This record gives sequence, C-alpha cells and structure tokens, in this order.
Amino acid sequence: LAGLAGIRPVSSSVAFYSTVSGERMDTAGLDAGYWVANLRERVLFEPVVRMLVERGSAVFVESSPHPVLAMAVQETGEAVDRSVVAVGSLRRDDGGAGRFLASLAEAYVVGAPVDWSVLFAGAGARRVDLPTYAFQHQRYWLEGVTVGGEPQDTVEDDTDAAFWDAVERESLSDLAEVLDVSDAGAAAEAWLPTLSAWRKGRRRQMTLDSWRYRTTWRAYSLPSGTRLSGMWVVVASGGDAPVVEVRRALEAAGAEVSVREVLDGVALADVSGVVSLLAWDEGSALESMLRLVRAVGGGEVPLWVLTRGAAVVGVDDPVSAVQSQVYALGQVVGLEQPQGWGGLVDVPGVWDERVASLLAGVLAAGEGEDQVAVRSSGVYGRRLVRAPLGGSPVPVREWGPSGTVLVTGGTGGIGGHLARWLAKEGAEHLLLVSRRGERAQGAAELVEEVRGLGAEVTVAACDVTDRAALAELLAEHPVTSIFHTAGIAAHGFLTDLDPAELGDQMGARVVGARHLDELSVELGLDLDAFVVFSTGASVWGSAGNGANAAAGGYLDGLIRGRRARGLVGSSVSWGGWGATAMAVGETAERLSRRGVRLLEPGLAVRALRQVLEQDEVSVTVADLDWSLFTPGYAMARRRPLIEDIPDAARALRDITETDETQDAAAGGLRERLAGLAESEQQALLLGMVRAEAAQVLAHGSTAEITPSRPFKELGFDSLTGMELRNRLSKATGLRLPATLVFDYPNPQRVTDLLLTDLDQQGGRPGIADVLDIKRELSRIGEALEGVAPDQQAREDIVAHLRDLITQLSATEQHGATDLEAATDDEIFDFIDRDLGVS
Repeated sequence: LAGLAGIRPVSSSVAFYSTVSGERMDTAGLDAGYWVANLRERVLFEPVVRMLVERGSAVFVESSPHPVLAMAVQETGEAVDRSVVAVGSLRRDDGGAGRFLASLAEAYVVGAPVDWSVLFAGAGARRVDLPTYAFQHQRYWLEGVTVGGEPQDTVEDDTDAAFWDAVERESLSDLAEVLDVSDAGAAAEAWLPTLSAWRKGRRRQMTLDSWRYRTTWRAYSLPSGTRLSGMWVVVASGGDAPVVEVRRALEAAGAEVSVREVLDGVALADVSGVVSLLAWDEGSALESMLRLVRAVGGGEVPLWVLTRGAAVVGVDDPVSAVQSQVYALGQVVGLEQPQGWGGLVDVPGVWDERVASLLAGVLAAGEGEDQVAVRSSGVYGRRLVRAPLGGSPVPVREWGPSGTVLVTGGTGGIGGHLARWLAKEGAEHLLLVSRRGERAQGAAELVEEVRGLGAEVTVAACDVTDRAALAELLAEHPVTSIFHTAGIAAHGFLTDLDPAELGDQMGARVVGARHLDELSVELGLDLDAFVVFSTGASVWGSAGNGANAAAGGYLDGLIRGRRARGLVGSSVSWGGWGATAMAVGETAERLSRRGVRLLEPGLAVRALRQVLEQDEVSVTVADLDWSLFTPGYAMARRRPLIEDIPDAARALRDITETDETQDAAAGGLRERLAGLAESEQQALLLGMVRAEAAQVLAHGSTAEITPSRPFKELGFDSLTGMELRNRLSKATGLRLPATLVFDYPNPQRVTDLLLTDLDQQGGRPGIADVLDIKRELSRIGEALEGVAPDQQAREDIVAHLRDLITQLSATEQHGATDLEAATDDEIFDFIDRDLGVS
C-alpha cells in the first residue's frame, strides 16, 4: 500500500467493469487499496463476463501476450445461449506486428470497429471500387433450415428432381422435356457438362459433410445444493494421484471416504460410490481398470473414473495417450454396465478449491452428464457435433503424396483402397506392410493393379509391434508419409477379457503407432503426413468393442501429443468401410440395423484428402442414421454426448415419449401377470422374449425363435445380446445383466429368470393359504396334460413331485416310505385321486 500510495488514477473515457466489485466503476477508484483487494479477494471474471453478454456485448478482445481467457469468455456466452466472439492480440512465440494485424482482422470481420486508415497513412494506399464483373456465386444459406433452428430434410418436387437428374446425366433430350422446349439448343450443350460437374461435386460434398463430426466441450451448470452422503471408496494404486485432494473434496461435500488400492473385500452394499484414480499409474492403468470393473460387477454402485490429460478443453491443456485410452475404455464400461456407471471426469494438473468443489458437484449430481472435464474455469460436458466444410472448402495447405509412402495393414481391405488412391494421386513408391507381406491373400493382385496405376510397390512382411524390425525397414525405406491402418478386429465384453487378451487385441494399433511415432523422430524422417486410422467405438463407445475403443483413444491422444510437439499428425475415427471384410456376411446388415452404414471407399478417401488439406487434428467420419442409432445407444440411460446433433436430438425426444409409454407398459405387464396362473405367466413372458428377440434380429416372425434354441445359434453376438437385454429391461422394469444371452442362453432360460426376478419384486401373486395351494395344484394338473411325451422331462417332474410329497408327509414315516417305493404311474394316480386333480 505504501509503495503505490503516490499513484493517482484518473477517470477513463472507456467503460470499466471491475472483476473485484463485479460492476461498472470509475477508474479513478483504481488506487492501491483496489489492487490489494484484487490480489486477495476472489476474481469475479465469469459473473462480469456473463453480465456483459446478457447486456448485449458480443465481441471481446483479450489484450495479452497470449490468450488464456478467450475460451472461458466463449463458453460463458454459450452458457447463456448467446453468440460471443473472443479474440486475442498476440500469441506465445508469435508476438510481432503480423500477429497483431491478424488479430485486428479477426475482430474486424465479426463487427469490431477498426480504423484501418491509421495503418495505411502515408503509404499511398487508396480505396478501389469492386470489380464490375460477376463474382463466382456460391450459396452460403444452410439447406432446409426452419425458424425453429432444427435442420429439416430439403423438399424437392418431381420437376426439380427430374431437372437435376437430366443435368447429372448430361441428357439434352431429357432436359428439353423437363424445360418443355423443343430443343435445349447449342448453348445448353456448351454449359451442360459444367453444370453437371458442379451438381455432382455439390452432391458429393453434401454427402461428405454429412459424414463429418468432431468432439468438443460445452460448459454447463451443476445443480445447486447437491451433497454427497454415505461411504465413498477411492481406489488408487500409486503414482502422483491426487488422493488427498479427492478425499478432502468428497469429505467437504458430506461423504465418508475410504482409500484403498483394490476393491476386493469391500461390501458394495454399504458403499454409495466408487472413485477410481488408477489412471495415474499409466503402466498398469488398463489392467487395474479391468480388475476394478470386474469387482464392481455391474451393480448399482456408481463407478466414477478420473483421468488427467484425456480432455482438451483449452489450447494449453496437456494430452496423454494413455489417459485418452482409459477415457475411451470407460465409455464402453458405461454401455456394457449402464446401471453401475457413474461417468468419466478429467481433472487438471493444478488442483485448487474450485476444482475440488466442482468435482464433488459432478459426483453429487448423479446420473446425467457422464463424460465431464473439470477445470478451474468451470465444468464441461463432452459433445459430438457435426463438422461440415461447406460448398467449396478452401484447403489450408496443399497436400499430395510424394516419395515413399508407408501404409501399415497395406494388404488388408482398407490398406488396399488406400494404396490404389495414393497411386492415383501420384505417389511414386508405396511401402505396403503387413504381417504376412506378399503371402497375404490378394497381395499379388493388388501389387499388379497399383503398378498399373504408375506407382512402384514394395510389399514387406513386418510386425509393427517389433520395434527392431520396423526400425530396420524404415532405415531401408525412408518414408515421407505414414498411414497407419494396421489392427485386428476384436469383440468381447470387458468382464470376459483379461489384460493379456486386451493387450493382444490392441497391439498392432497401439504399439505399432507408438513405434512409428518414436522411430520417425529418431530417424529424422521429414514427414508431410502421419495419419492414424481409429474407430467410431473410441468416439461414442460400443458394447463388446472395448479393445478397439481403447486403441482408438490411444491413437487420438498420440496425435494430439505429436501436434503439441510441433509434428504433423491427423487422427480419423472411421465408421465401417464398404468393400472390405466388414461388408462380408452379416456384419454389414447388423451395422445397418443399428444405423451405421458402410462408407463408399471412393468417397471415404475424398474425406481423407480433405482432412489432410484442412490440416485437421481429429475428425470422425461416419455415415450414421440417427433415427436407428439413437434408440439403441440411449436405451439404458441418458447419453448427453449426442444431444447436440439435431437428428439425434429429435430421436431422443421420440425415445422420451416411448419411455413414458414403456414405463406404463411395464406396470401393465405386472398387473397382467398378477392375474394369471404360473403356466400362463410363463407363456406370456416367453412370447414377449421371443418377440423382442425377433425384433432385434429383424425377423418377420418368431417362427425361428423357439424356446430352447440357443441365442448363439440364432445369430446373437455381444451387440445384439446387449440390445435384447435393454429391450427386456424396458419392458419389465427389471435390471438384467449385460451378459444376459450368454448366462441364460435361450429364450426359455431368460423367461425363467424373468419369472424369478418378477416374483422377488412382487410382480407375481403369492400363495397365502390352503385354498391358494389347492388352486396351484389344480393348475399344475392342467399343465401336466400338455407335457410332451419326453421321458427325461417326465422323470424330472416325477422326482420333483416326490420331493414335495415327501416334504408334506414328513411326519408320517410310513407314508414317506410308500412314496419312495412308488412307481411313476402311481405318483400320477396319487395326484389325480388324493389331490383332487383330474
């Protein structure tokens, strides 16, 4: 205070809003006392920005050596549903006049007044009129948008459709017919090919844009007043995990906390929640997570998995490939075990009281946002959003293959499509690598075809997980571009996988990518492209696809790490490719039923070129039918990830309406069961199980879904099994295991389970007195008349009846002895005569 006492601030002509007082103030009050308060008291940055946005401010300029608050400003604007632009002035390592002018231009194009005359004063510059010739006209209006803000399908009448069809086919006669003229004329013959090419290109780009997605982080507000209760278990195995910080955060929110290295021996019935810090020990993170998932067992205790370095919320957020891998694997846990899933929370490296408070708020909020990043600036939910490039995207950089291009998995389906495309694009030499090399099926034909396109080809047998062999290959063939497609298709629930199996399934993708990254640097390769092929499972998760999801998460984190080091790299998470193994057999049909359509390879490589030309870091390319994908994906619980996609949002609204109907139906089912005999209950539930199974398999009837036919024989896999489990859970209101079709392998066994669980939850009538027992025995007698003449079944029934009668007659020793000696026919006679069943 003494040091600044001599400073006398004056009033400013520019409005000043204080982050100390939270309101507008006269700058004459910015004395020493004010700045001491500024240092000691809480900074009210977010409330002040929110106030300004709500009052109409739309452009914010951060004057600093490097923008650190611009992201927070934009997120604040989004939180109040206002469009806000925040620009910086300078950037780290880019603090010259050029950067400053670029920042001015960014502000200018969004409406900020910039006096450019000062810049050009004395330079002889003058304003010029716009050219008088016509510009190249391009439409920038969004197609088919209504005032309600939701894209609708563009309506095209028959005449429009006929016109464009004639144009695309370049048919002058059909065009004349549509235009109702006798002759389209010589002029049309001149311009028709150009218009046709434009139309085809436009349709192609619209298709590509419909395939493009990216992930982003949206700020959201936590509900107020929520608290934790009961016992929470924090699981940590070492490293620098923030055990103390998490414990204090949970205790401050009202929880009792127990810290353990493993969950074994913990009575989960007494636990309110489990928080995993196992990701901090990156060497054993996946192995530890698998053990934890098994220990939790898909029960009702929420499991929250914390990471550090999996979410890129701000430009300076560090990225870890292993943390991204854990995050992606967690999405699969949430799909395979939805009842016992809390969510994923990425936390910052620097811990403060606000981070602690927000973390506790996320855990206390319960089911809702399940992919979260907590930062000092707020809480962010992960979202998948569309990422169209528009009508005629202008490349950020020019790219074309040159020199030697490496394609791992080069003799596989996707690798073959890449090889042909790269040859057509002008690659001089292709290095196609796979485990079998020239012995791979179709390798010889592929080489011949690629050479016919003008490129030299080397096919090498090399396991990319063998670092020494890969290093030798790269030393012999210095490459200029790397396309990493190697990997194996793998399916299986996480509860059925051991760490070794998971590692084997991920090896080619994960270990291979790590080796390529390290060796390209060690060998000094000057790369113009380093592209890794990931999978949609790493973006939205996929039950039974844990290995592929985790591998994809690692690849995405690896690429972000390369970018942070100033190296080239792009990660593309693909849907399925057509004309590959995915298109063979029933795989394509199953994917299509779930709303995942296979990509046409010719268009897929065009999408890849755009990723390279736009120098994009991480993009998802998938052809999704959201009306089919969403119901299955969001059947078991809310999935905020897809809520910002308009098509998915519409489907989610439909699901909400359906859920209300199904809840009523589940209640109605219990009422119907309560008035039925057990045999009738059995028939009703069995019919429902068979009908739901037929729906999942897209069968027209239940004829093939016989009671004893195994689900596996019917064609059920982990994905269809999960879908059937979800449908039956909705219909009955029961919590059923994720492995339902494997634990109860036919419709009859599932029906028996439903009867048992409904009985335990009061869904079936009880037996209260002797009259109820007699009624039940009568119903058993009626049911026996319909028993098939199966000797084994008859013997089982007789044995069970013997046990019951022995129990009833236990006080009469001679009666029991007589029964033990009775024949099967005598037992049935006894039922008819003594129990009054005929």
